[in-house]
Amino acid sequence: MRLASLPHDAEHRLLRLGLSSELVQRAVRTGELERVSCTSLDPESYPGTSAWALTIRSLREQLLPHGWRKVSKNNLPLVVDPVRRIAIAVTSGSETVGDPSLGACPTTKYPKGPVFVHQVQVNRRQLVMFPERSHTPLPIDGEFVTWLLMVRSEYHPKTEAVGEHVAFCELSLPAEIDEEGYVTAWAERIVLEPVRLDQSRPQERALIEEEIIVPVSRRR
Repeated sequence: MRLASLPHDAEHRLLRLGLSSELVQRAVRTGELERVSCTSLDPESYPGTSAWALTIRSLREQLLPHGWRKVSKNNLPLVVDPVRRIAIAVTSGSETVGDPSLGACPTTKYPKGPVFVHQVQVNRRQLVMFPERSHTPLPIDGEFVTWLLMVRSEYHPKTEAVGEHVAFCELSLPAEIDEEGYVTAWAERIVLEPVRLDQSRPQERALIEEEIIVPVSRRR
């Protein structure tokens, strides 16, 4: 497995993919700002879902003007570079995402479905056949190597009301996936600097959590 964890190594590797750390971190920051805007009045799954969706949107907004394309492959949202023959998907990751010093190999936080399983199988086949990807254009419905932008969010309190929201992230190339749908090995990991947000706790900003009683009087 190839690991790029130092900032200049990560930047160099991202440039070869037509990306930059600033671009990727901007997408992560956009998603995390959406996450921390949620309150406990939202459905339980909404903060994660909204952060995921806004991260994908930001990637697309930034990359489509540079020739990338928006693709949904059986409901798997991707942004695809048809020249370099690569795609990017977004997901949440395990506790070791974005921190190679922890030693353990990261994995996806939740199992992936058959579409993504297929993409990892394509990765393996493409990496064996073409270890150095060519710049030959490929039709958008052809095979391409799929990278994962994995994000892991943490909240570090500084005081009772205010803390620092940190998003660890990396752009990594899945090489193996187990029977349950978790990625278990990577061909390459590009670890980015954490994205930090100084933010009040969402649940403490939600002053309307208490039951709201609306007086109702009978018409006369």
